[in-house]
Amino acid sequence: MNDTNPHARPAHLTQSEAARLAGVSVATWRRWENDPDDVSATTRKKCETALKKAGRAEDEERRGDRILQQQADLFQKHWGESPFMTPRQALLVAYTLDFWADSKGFILDGEPFHDGNPFQRFDLRVMMLINENPAWLKNAWQQCYSLSKLLQHGINPLRHRHCLFDELILLAAVDDLQDEPDEEHPWPLPPERVTDWTDVDADAELGPIEDDDWERLESHILEQSVFDIGIQAILGYTCGDRDEREYGDPTINNIGEPGASLPHPYRWFDPLNP
Repeated sequence: MNDTNPHARPAHLTQSEAARLAGVSVATWRRWENDPDDVSATTRKKCETALKKAGRAEDEERRGDRILQQQADLFQKHWGESPFMTPRQALLVAYTLDFWADSKGFILDGEPFHDGNPFQRFDLRVMMLINENPAWLKNAWQQCYSLSKLLQHGINPLRHRHCLFDELILLAAVDDLQDEPDEEHPWPLPPERVTDWTDVDADAELGPIEDDDWERLESHILEQSVFDIGIQAILGYTCGDRDEREYGDPTINNIGEPGASLPHPYRWFDPLNP
C-alpha cells in the first residue's frame, strides 16, 4: 500500500477481507489503495466506508479487550490472597454463572430446561417439583447474576446472608468447571497462583489453595454450606465422589414435607444466615 494513502488499511485486515467488506474485487481494492483517483467516485465511497467500518470494529475489539483485562485485574486484586478460592477460580465461576444467566433461564430451543446446564445435573425428582415454573426460573437466573457480582467484588457469598440456591448453584458451577479443567479460555485470566511450598507452615493442615484444586474449593463450599448433605443429594453425589454419581438419595424423597431436611424448591430463595 502507498504509505501516503490517508486511508490506511488496519494491519489485521487483508486485502481480500477489505475487498469483500467493500463489495468490490481484490483488483479494484488494490487500485484504490495505490491511487484512490484511479477508481470511480462510487467505488471510492465503498472503500472508504469499508475502512471506517473496519476501524470501528477494531476500536470495539480493543475496548472489549481492555474491559476483559480490567476484570481479570479486579479479580486478582480482590482474591489474590484469599484462602477460599484463587482469582482464576473466582473469575471462572463468575463467568460460568453469567453464562447460565445470560441464557435467560437456561432454555434450550424450547426444550424442558431440566435438559440444559446446570439443571441437567439436578436430581430429576427436584426438577419435577419445580415443574417448569417461570417465576422460579426468573429467580434462578437473577440469583446467578447477583452471585457473579459478589464474586467480582471479592465477597464470599456463603459468609453473607444468602439462600439455598446460592449454595447449590455455586457447587454446580464448580462441578461444571471440573469437567473440563484444561479448557483454553479466550479471555484474559488473572496471573497463575504459584505456591512456594518451602514457605508453607509444615503444621498447616492444607496450605494455600491452587488454581487447579477444584476439589478443595468444592470442599470449602460444603464446609460453609448450611445444607451440605442436601445439595450433594440434589447433584447426585456425596463428599466429592463425582465419579460415582448416584441419583435416588432418600433425602429427596420427602423434600418440602414437614420435618424434611430440604425445603421445597419454591423456598430455595428464602434468605439464610451464614
